[in-house]
Amino acid sequence: MEIINRKTASLMSSCCEIGAILGNNGRKEKLNLLSFGLDIGMAFQLVDDALDYVAKEDRLGKPLCKDLKEGNITLPLIHLYRTVNGNDKKRIKDIVESDSIIEKDQIGLIIDMMENYGTIDYTLGVARKYVEKAKGKMNIFSNSKCLKALLTVADYIVERNF
Repeated sequence: MEIINRKTASLMSSCCEIGAILGNNGRKEKLNLLSFGLDIGMAFQLVDDALDYVAKEDRLGKPLCKDLKEGNITLPLIHLYRTVNGNDKKRIKDIVESDSIIEKDQIGLIIDMMENYGTIDYTLGVARKYVEKAKGKMNIFSNSKCLKALLTVADYIVERNF
């Protein structure tokens, strides 16, 4: 989560803060928009991490399990590892710690385990919580087209499939 915070979330947070500055908003509004951006950034990256395992490659625009192949350990894999039993835990550890290229059947095994253990649903649930938290920060703003646009973007983050 700290990596996501320093990567995607801080970028989105900065963008929202810049919008607040350019819009001549007060301190409270700036802080809420900054926090909104942080939360939607967290959600966006969590959804991206989940889609890395289950999206259609042609829609995703990159190969499935790219993070796993590159040795990036994301929440779906962390949650799976924490959830599985001893034998499956060893199989995951062997795949992740292997010095060789991860084979297609190993990727299939990981994806099957994620389906069986509800890992993707768990990750998307965490992302939805971030979106709801983000949207709660927007209640200080009056109803407007801009507010509706931001709330729509927040909802879209957890509804996208690529």
